[in-house]
Amino acid sequence: MMFYGINQMQKGNDEALLLILISLAAQMMAGVFACISIRCPKCGLRWVWHAVSNKDMNQWIPWVLSFEECPKCEIGAAKEDHL
Repeated sequence: MMFYGINQMQKGNDEALLLILISLAAQMMAGVFACISIRCPKCGLRWVWHAVSNKDMNQWIPWVLSFEECPKCEIGAAKEDHL
């Protein structure tokens, strides 16, 4: 949606800025939701927030996508817990 808004802005559409701002707000809300709601089922550590606040800027996404145990309580990955 943001790319569409940028494209429309280049064409001179006055409503494109509103589309870009709505898209930016939606992306920010999704990021906040992920930081707050994705958490460890055992200790409650917010995994995305932990990664964003403790990892380097270029390392938090790969960490979230690949970690295998909670850094706080060391609960294992889902495959180990549901056997």
